Amino acid sequence: MQARCPPPSSATPEETVEAMARQYLRRYGVLIREVLAREPQAPPWRELLRCLRRMEMRGEIRGGRLVAGFVGEQFALPEGLESLRALRRATENGQPRRGDVVRLSGCDPLNLAGIISPGDRVTATLGNHVVLRDGVPVAGGSKSPGDEEAGGGVKARRGAGLGRTSAAPLARPAPNVQRTLPPEPR
Repeated sequence: MQARCPPPSSATPEETVEAMARQYLRRYGVLIREVLAREPQAPPWRELLRCLRRMEMRGEIRGGRLVAGFVGEQFALPEGLESLRALRRATENGQPRRGDVVRLSGCDPLNLAGIISPGDRVTATLGNHVVLRDGVPVAGGSKSPGDEEAGGGVKARRGAGLGRTSAAPLARPAPNVQRTLPPEPR
């Protein structure tokens, strides 16, 4: 029996890069060079940058300095920009943080501990995890086989197990990142 190979893709390299850029924008909301550290198949940043600039000129996305503390160009979907504005408004109005806790698998693409936040990196290995409180990494480690399952307000993503963990606090707490957004349209 002869093995069949899939037909070659008819997409041009530019179309492939644009599809990947759209995927990253949907995944992260705001796209900066640093978030692509966890993406093994990411094209070179210069290729993504050309594509993102074209998308900005067409009015599909916004570019600029959206989040302080990061060097280089940043791009966001309109929905991501609105989320950042809502967060800024809540912070400026003195609303308390909600205290949401999320536990991510170390293999999850949203595990950006040590990449865009200060502290130790949590390697993308099965069994590793990172715990976020209000989006800030507070602990990371691996689950021990004897750990019992207990909710404790922790929500799992993509099948990451719940429960007490052998997590140690990360080396440095993440600072409050100041958001520098363009003014809201009136």
